[in-house]
Amino acid sequence: MNFKNITINKKIIAFALILTILPMTAVGIFAYDQTANAIREQLHERLDEQVSMEEQYVEAIFNIAQENLVASAGVADEAFYSTGEPTLSDGNMVLGEDYVVNGNNEIVDHVKEQTGSEVSIFQVQDGYATRISTTTTNSDGSRALGSRISDEVYTSVVTNGKTYTGRASVLGEYFLAYYTPVKDASGNTIGILSIGIPEEVYRLRIKEQMSSIVFGETGYMYVMDSNGDVIIHPSIEGDNLLENDFAKEMVANKEGRVNYIWNGREKTVSYSYYPEKDWIIASGTYIDEFEAPVRAIRNGLIAAIVVFALLGSAAALLMGRSISRGIQKIVTDFKQISDDALEGKINRRAEPDVDIDFIAIPAGLNEILNSLTNVINVVRDSADSVASTAEEMSASIEEMTAASAEISDTVGEIAKGSQEQSSRADDVAKTMNDMTISVQDIANSAQNAAEAANAARDFIFNVGMQSKEMLTQMDAIKGATNTSSSVIKELESKSNQIGEIVDIITSIADQTNLLALNAAIEAARAGEHGRGFAVVADEVRKLAENSGTAASQIAELLTEIKNGTHEAVSSMDAGSQTVENGVAALSGTVEAVQKIVEESNRIAVMAENIAAAAEEQSASIEEVTATVDEVASISQEAAAGTQQTSAAMEQQSATVQEISKSSQLLAEMASDMQEIVGKYVTE
Repeated sequence: MNFKNITINKKIIAFALILTILPMTAVGIFAYDQTANAIREQLHERLDEQVSMEEQYVEAIFNIAQENLVASAGVADEAFYSTGEPTLSDGNMVLGEDYVVNGNNEIVDHVKEQTGSEVSIFQVQDGYATRISTTTTNSDGSRALGSRISDEVYTSVVTNGKTYTGRASVLGEYFLAYYTPVKDASGNTIGILSIGIPEEVYRLRIKEQMSSIVFGETGYMYVMDSNGDVIIHPSIEGDNLLENDFAKEMVANKEGRVNYIWNGREKTVSYSYYPEKDWIIASGTYIDEFEAPVRAIRNGLIAAIVVFALLGSAAALLMGRSISRGIQKIVTDFKQISDDALEGKINRRAEPDVDIDFIAIPAGLNEILNSLTNVINVVRDSADSVASTAEEMSASIEEMTAASAEISDTVGEIAKGSQEQSSRADDVAKTMNDMTISVQDIANSAQNAAEAANAARDFIFNVGMQSKEMLTQMDAIKGATNTSSSVIKELESKSNQIGEIVDIITSIADQTNLLALNAAIEAARAGEHGRGFAVVADEVRKLAENSGTAASQIAELLTEIKNGTHEAVSSMDAGSQTVENGVAALSGTVEAVQKIVEESNRIAVMAENIAAAAEEQSASIEEVTATVDEVASISQEAAAGTQQTSAAMEQQSATVQEISKSSQLLAEMASDMQEIVGKYVTE
């Protein structure tokens, strides 16, 4: 689409919308992105921090469990060895002289009562270790006597003679276990004493602690192992998550951050690996629960953009219509004047009742039209003068023709007497004198016409100079456009101020989010007794008030943008429209001036031809006068003969014919001048 074909009104509206919407949109996008990124980054940092804290908590729990396990093992050792030195007798383990351990649960029950741990005594025989005394029960509630220890534990304790501490599976349940060898007096390992604490005890304790932590409204922590099995979770414990891509990524990377869709909402999770238990500890929350400030900023900016776009459009529409009406009036006057000038009518004038920015245009055009009217009037007067002189010249030629006829008759009657011929010659001389005067008048008129033609040429030159002055006015209008550019730069400065205020809003939003997160964490840790939440909530309210103040400042700056936009539109329109209408006006005027130049050139040529004809007539008259003098001389010497008189009369007749032709040419030139000038209407 050609930009020149768009109306001024639409250009103003488009320009106003661009200056209104673009800065607002840029500010909105910037504020939205900055706030969203800051909130997400703080959210991730808090999640990372919580995962780290939870990992420390888990480690502390299991360290405590390990300490309890070691302490329980000490109690078990004391209870076991205080009964007597262990030996094997008749296939049984005996303490002291006669205390048989096989099938006797007195010691293990006593230790469990004191420590709360599961206690078992194994007897080594035939390459494996079998429970001979235990507090561990089967699923039916009976003691798990006769069950064997795992090969891993057997190798470590029996084969290598070392204490085994770690995770052990006992009858399908995992324990924190402590296995120590039982040796006889010879140092041979004859059994194993074990202490075990079910992991479930500590898992439930960790789960209880995790369940008290809530991020946002519904965020929570969970644990899964490297197989994808969920160890701790509010709702899906025991499920396997490896079918999900995010779980595969967590298992592969062991620690980091991951975003995924859960229950139709975007969720972000930070996770870390706890190798002692092969646990992946994760903390996650739904992102949309923390983006309320961002959505508020986004919705407010969208509303502001819509409102200011509507206001800008309305203001630009009113201003465009006001300006275009004045410009349309000038264009209409110029078109009518141009059309009339092409038809020869230059009596119309442009209306000066226009805006002050455009008043120089109709005033300049009216000056040109007034000057053209004066030139045409001068040319018309000169043409009338030439026509009058031509009429007088024709009358003189008629008189001269009559005189020549009389001379011819006189020659025929020469024989009757030279006195009569002399008298006739005197009459001819008088007629020639009169004709000389007429020719002189013609020469003067021709000179006046030539001067008028030169004046017309000079005027056309002045018209060209006035056109240059109009072009100078166009340069002045360009200056107005430069002023508009300055206004637009100022508007850009205002936009920069908006950016600074948006930084304030971003900072406030960040602090608000930080306080909200702190309040959520505090409330989660404290449970129902979170007294500190009220203080944090009060801080959130204060920060919200600061956000409102910053938003008010944005509204004030946007009002200044609107005012700057109005100034920019007025200045830019004054420059661009003045240039366009000036060019249109010059186009029509130049066409009319060109036609006048062509006609003036024709008039100048005619004036030169008239002057040349007058000179030729003057020369011819001098010849006639000489001839008349010669006739007079011949009349006085009539006796010499009539032959010379006849020849002189023939020469005089030829001269009269030339004068007659010149007179006719002069009359035609005068008629042409009157016809040309008659085309123009000046009154």
